[in-house]
Parts: sequence; C-alpha cells; structure tokens
Amino acid sequence: MITSDDILGKDVLDPEGAVLGVVSRLHFEEDPYMLTGITVDQGFGYPDLYIGMRHVESVGVDALFLSSRPLMNLTGRPVYDRSGAFLGDVEDVQMLDEEDSVLIVRKNGESRSIVKDRIAEKGDVIIVDAT
Repeated sequence: MITSDDILGKDVLDPEGAVLGVVSRLHFEEDPYMLTGITVDQGFGYPDLYIGMRHVESVGVDALFLSSRPLMNLTGRPVYDRSGAFLGDVEDVQMLDEEDSVLIVRKNGESRSIVKDRIAEKGDVIIVDAT
C-alpha cells in the first residue's frame, strides 16, 4: 500500500529524466474517494504545476516518474506541422480544464491557438497535425 508519506516531497521526473520539482499536494475525488492528481512545487518564482494521475507512470523509492512531459514545460519550444512548416514558438499554455489545454503559438507577432489533441510529438520541438 502507498501512503501520502510515500508521495509527498518526492522529486517528479519527466520521461527524459528532467526534475520538474517536488510533490507538494495531493488531490482527491470525493465520490468515489480516489487520488486524481498531484501538485508539483517547481521552486521559487515558478508556478505550481498540477498533474493528473493518468500522467504518472510509476512511484519509485525517491521519485515519481511521468509518462509524458507536461505541456506547461513546452513554453519557448518551436512548433512545426507534419510537412515541416514552422508555425512559431510556444508563447503560453492555457488550461481549459483539468484535462484540456491549448498551446498559444506566436510567429511574426501573430498568435494562434493549437488544441492539445493536435500535438503529434513533444520533445525539443513540437510537431502538430495540420490545423
């Protein structure tokens, strides 16, 4: 059995091994009572990051491992479509609710929104399906 002591204060690592911060809070659903997410403290000057449990791959002795990189950490990355056309850089990520979000991509002073479902690949660059 895993307790809150097994999770709180642990490092949170993305799939590439980067430490995102430490678990500072647990979020529970009331009916049925179950753990739905965690809050990650990213350090002084950085906003807290909510991560739903469906993105937690495993809980290790010293860390939680995520199955995917949180969208919030994609700010500043270049965005291309599948044909290789440069669409711009991620300026912001807006959360619509706990499950859905939108990338705000800026190129030459103009912004466009790309829904999370259009993201095909996330890494040093972001590749999206045609919009």
